[in-house]
Amino acid sequence: MDGPSASAIMNEFSLSSAASPRAHGKLTLGDYEPEPCDADETLEALKLIRILEEAGIDCCFCGVSALIYYGAERVRDEWELCIPTQLMPKAELLLKTGRFAETYLSGLPSPHPQPQSLNHTYPRFQKRGSDFQFVLTPSWDVHLTCEPYSIQRSQLGLPYPRLGVLLQSYLETTNRVSLCDAVDGANVPEDWGHANLDLEGTNDLQWVARMNDAILATRREKSLLGLIPTVKISKRELWAKTIQEKGDRLGWTRPSDIFATRFRLHGSPDPWLHDQCTY
Repeated sequence: MDGPSASAIMNEFSLSSAASPRAHGKLTLGDYEPEPCDADETLEALKLIRILEEAGIDCCFCGVSALIYYGAERVRDEWELCIPTQLMPKAELLLKTGRFAETYLSGLPSPHPQPQSLNHTYPRFQKRGSDFQFVLTPSWDVHLTCEPYSIQRSQLGLPYPRLGVLLQSYLETTNRVSLCDAVDGANVPEDWGHANLDLEGTNDLQWVARMNDAILATRREKSLLGLIPTVKISKRELWAKTIQEKGDRLGWTRPSDIFATRFRLHGSPDPWLHDQCTY
């Protein structure tokens, strides 16, 4: 799938590239020192990543977890873990067999189908004796690429899509809600997108067509309700509109002289760069 080049990603605006040196390496569990705001789930997530990476499976947290990492105020019920689509069978088998079958409970009930999504079809797991739940998500379905150059490490070593990679996926899939949340969390200016995103052309309609076919294949009744719209959307116009409407999204509870966006105060540090609370 098309997107920003590796060189563009690696030269991202300092929003993404100026993290402390720890964020660029893979940490071991011994490097982890819990801080008061860290949940037990963070350590479990780190253990899970270590298992998969040692098996040669590059991965990164996506969905709500990625939005939280970049500053959005979302509530997480489960951790969505993006796995290269071709490695999904390997990852699922790894966690369901051998000693890991004793660590993780599989076959969890699927949620009700959501519009424009295949999330209910993905394999779900829970750490035994813990509230830590996660779902394996095929990279193609969320229009992401799980490659080392496209991944950024948190202060604790958890992998997330680089900011430009994440925003590009929302533009390609016309995921307006997540795009707005990521923009308001990261508080990026419009010209940042001109330098770091592929804004030429429209959303990825080939992806839309394949996703809609896959969604229909999961249904007994071939209703067209809840499919992804097949309308062409200019990525440049969608980006500009999302940035220019930051102020409109503040609402009356967040005065513009205090709040830069829904999630950021004026002058506040980028949440993924400071050490006060890491994910």
